[in-house]
Amino acid sequence: MKTLNLLFVLLSLSLLSVSCEKVECFPEEMYGDEHLDVEAIPTLEGSEIVELEDALVNATSDSELEERGGTLIHSASYIGNQGQWVLIPFNRVSFPNPELEKIRAVVTPYTGSVTLYMYGYDPTVAAPWRRIRRSTGSPVQEATMRTTDLMTQARNETRGYVAVYMHTNNVRFKLDLFIMDVDCQEYPSIEPIVTLEYNPVCGCDGSEYANPSSAFAAGVTAYIPGSCNNNNIICNLDTGLGETKICDDFEGYDMGLDLDPQAAHWEVWPGGSDARLIELQGGGPGVGGFTERYMELYTFQAIRSDVLLKLGNANSGIHRVAWKMLVTQGKSAYFNIQRFETAGTEFGEQFFFYDNGIASIRFGNSTITSFRYTQGQWIDMELIVDLDARRYTLVMDGAYRITWTNPYGSKSLGAIDFFAYGNNPLFSVDDVCYEANLSRNPYGTSANAPEQVELEEGEFLPTLDKTKQDEPNM
Repeated sequence: MKTLNLLFVLLSLSLLSVSCEKVECFPEEMYGDEHLDVEAIPTLEGSEIVELEDALVNATSDSELEERGGTLIHSASYIGNQGQWVLIPFNRVSFPNPELEKIRAVVTPYTGSVTLYMYGYDPTVAAPWRRIRRSTGSPVQEATMRTTDLMTQARNETRGYVAVYMHTNNVRFKLDLFIMDVDCQEYPSIEPIVTLEYNPVCGCDGSEYANPSSAFAAGVTAYIPGSCNNNNIICNLDTGLGETKICDDFEGYDMGLDLDPQAAHWEVWPGGSDARLIELQGGGPGVGGFTERYMELYTFQAIRSDVLLKLGNANSGIHRVAWKMLVTQGKSAYFNIQRFETAGTEFGEQFFFYDNGIASIRFGNSTITSFRYTQGQWIDMELIVDLDARRYTLVMDGAYRITWTNPYGSKSLGAIDFFAYGNNPLFSVDDVCYEANLSRNPYGTSANAPEQVELEEGEFLPTLDKTKQDEPNM
């Protein structure tokens, strides 16, 4: 998460209380439940707010929030009494890009009653304060704000405020502020600018919009060109950090045809067999009540599914490949990284999911790690490849993560090979997404990886005998 020069007007840590002569604050008379419906606050005089106990923490990582792509920018505990406010202002020009990030406030009360608000502020009008929204949740309260929440036409709101009001005496609470990645759907823009051209896009919410400005005005933060009915895309598979090259949920495929000829990014390995498409009513990893389609890799007599997900021979930047995978109970699965799109040119890492619930990652003869996985249920798989740093990260269900550095072989990413390899293979793949040239690793680097492995020189053999039926020893 990039460091932002956000302007905080904070109180001196040496004081327990200060007057409104030193900070901006709401009027003392606006207290109790009555203030909840007030749309404009007429003055900035007459109140006190009570100082925090903890120091400002600027751009300090928090493990839970980092999993969601967040950076902690302020954390403080406050004490106060009825009618008092705590205010944190942000200059409009310092807000993060609303297409990528938002400010998220979290209030954790210890004693007493408080309410969290977001306000816009225009110093040039008689009623400068405009309430944007109040918090959701109890007892822990949350609210978010983007620069699109501030008015710039009917009002000139140069600042946004995170504001906490104290309803009772002897209040104690903690206020945490984060810069977060936006979700697919955020609050619509308060002053949308919508153009009139017809240039349809498919929003990550599954809705079709007349053009990109219409999608953004509705609060949709990610979309792909074209009608939702003319592509095999689920936009909410990506992170929004890079260029989405592939996002395939298999829903648009013809069940009577092979997978390979229906999409340019799929190719059968020479001498291998195509995967088969499965259709379930209300099944698969998607929402119940809908028809779900996904591909299944299997072996039967001479048939052994072996398909390449072609990624385009990238040789620099950060890349993310994500998919859902289900290994049938008592069966196995396998995939590997191909350094080039042309099948078999150069093997990278190999991922073995054995039929006993154990998995291992190997690079030739070198075992990177082994771990347990759950059979019989869909697993969210993510592979982050930083080609410039030669660093790889595997993420499963957003929880298990391992990062390793591999300086050997070509610095390139060509394909993922899904192969029904071994004695007892049967596994399914759905919701495949490839994002190229990410602005950052969504899971950070070494500080966020619980396990790291360095490969030793010479301990690799970048080939695989695909004629063998036996799996390597665990």
